[in-house]
Order: sequence, then C-alpha cells, then structure tokens
Amino acid sequence: MSSADDNVFMLDNRQAKRLKIEIINNDNQPLRPDNIKVYSGQVTLSAQLPAGNALYLAYGKENAPAPVYDLVHFKNKVPGNLTSLKYGKEETKPAVMPETGSASASKTWLWIAMGAVMLIIGYFALSMLKKESE
Repeated sequence: MSSADDNVFMLDNRQAKRLKIEIINNDNQPLRPDNIKVYSGQVTLSAQLPAGNALYLAYGKENAPAPVYDLVHFKNKVPGNLTSLKYGKEETKPAVMPETGSASASKTWLWIAMGAVMLIIGYFALSMLKKESE
C-alpha cells in the first residue's frame, strides 16, 4: 500500500463469508484506513428450463464442490435476448436435528463390540503363546 497509489487489489473469484484485511506495518506509524470498499462481480445464471413444471433453486450447502456446467461446450450458441426469471419469496428449510438418544446408544454398542473383539483377539494370542511354550 502506498499513499501515491490507488491501493486497489484484484483478488481471484472466491466464495467467502468474511474477508480479513491484515496490514503488516512493521515499525512504521499505524495506518488508519477510513474507507474500505469491497466489490463483487455480478453473477448470472442462464438455463433452458421446461415450461409448466414447479422448479426450485437450492443454494447454501456447506462444503459443496463448485459446480461444473456443460455451458462451456456450447457458449457460442446462447441466444442474446434472454428473458429474466421472476422469483418469489425465499423459503428456508428447517434443519433436521438428529436424535440424541440413538447416537449415544450406538456409541455404547460400538464400544461393547470393540471390547468383545479385543477379548477374542487376546484369548487367541494367549492360547498361541501357551502352545509355543509347551
């Protein structure tokens, strides 16, 4: 950063909920940024949808991989006069909470099964050591 420049930083297209700006200023006088602006490119979605069907758009899935569209194969065939989609009110789906009782019960059975397997392995190991010592 410099007072002589515009101090505009172009970053790659990334999805982020938060943006952290860290200024390492060493022994210089502290900087007091008074005007920080963040801009994002406009994102559009073009699709040929069948008429008459009830359609929905789902978004916001955590850790979902980036989609790969077939549009790159025929991007020159997209018409120039596209109609805009009118959308309704956003509907949120309530999160389904797992049952707490079944999770703890399954962990208990898992520990019991692992203990039984360890006892069986120990029994066979000791019986093999007894045969070898005889």
